[in-house]
Amino acid sequence: MPFFRSSSLLVASLWLTPLTAREQAWTFDAETGGLRAEGKVELGQPGPRRPDYPGFAQTNRAVRLDGKGARLIVEDPGADSVFDFTNGDAITLEAWVKLDGIRKGENVYLIGKGRTDPKAAAPNNQNWALRLREMYGSACVSFLFASPKGPREVDWHRWTTVSGLRNDGRWHHVAVSYVFGKPESVRAFIDGKAMKGAWDMSGASADAPVVDDAPVWIGSSMGGNVGSSFKGWIDEVTVRRTAVPEKELSARFVTTLPPIPEKQLAAMGPSPNAGNDSLGGT
Repeated sequence: MPFFRSSSLLVASLWLTPLTAREQAWTFDAETGGLRAEGKVELGQPGPRRPDYPGFAQTNRAVRLDGKGARLIVEDPGADSVFDFTNGDAITLEAWVKLDGIRKGENVYLIGKGRTDPKAAAPNNQNWALRLREMYGSACVSFLFASPKGPREVDWHRWTTVSGLRNDGRWHHVAVSYVFGKPESVRAFIDGKAMKGAWDMSGASADAPVVDDAPVWIGSSMGGNVGSSFKGWIDEVTVRRTAVPEKELSARFVTTLPPIPEKQLAAMGPSPNAGNDSLGGT
């Protein structure tokens, strides 16, 4: 399959709605432009498809990222854009993913706004992010934002589920919703199941996040840091300016595949390289 390297213009992405709407989604099916690819981004990959995933067409396509800094970039339109969130704003982030490993202790980005340039004047300008965090031998769903403390200092607020995905070769749906300023509002779903989780780092906070005109990156962060880069396949990435109801998020995942036996699941680590030192950091 073809892939794009640095500064290539991606032509396999789809804006489902205009930038003024309350929802932005990328399905990677239509040749319409709108994203820029950096690194090894493989287009036209098989996504979740019928009959295993009956909500998708048999020709559904996805994107594969190499986990070495490969990402898709969406430029922010400017102040008060559809991607800018502050206190009182609700956000729901969703993606379909198929892992190709995650190393011990990593925090890999599915999609996030800010924290893309470690050499910038404000390198920790994380408005929001949906990530997978390796914990307990699985890839747990994690939500992250930063609240400002000073010109270059921030408090980090990270919420992570108590269990997560295995490296099982299957497609999974993950989602997080949150109302900024209301830490008790956070919710996460894996394959339609509501997950328990907890805040750490600076903990639960009603503080507003950093907001600026930083771009949105799919698949990586921090200039393409390897430990922050998702390795695998990704599809149906969505940002919504609303807290999607639990019933709706629970109905997202439908499969005809039989469950994997618990004993087999227990033997599936997050990656063949799970014993390596973490590269992901915060």
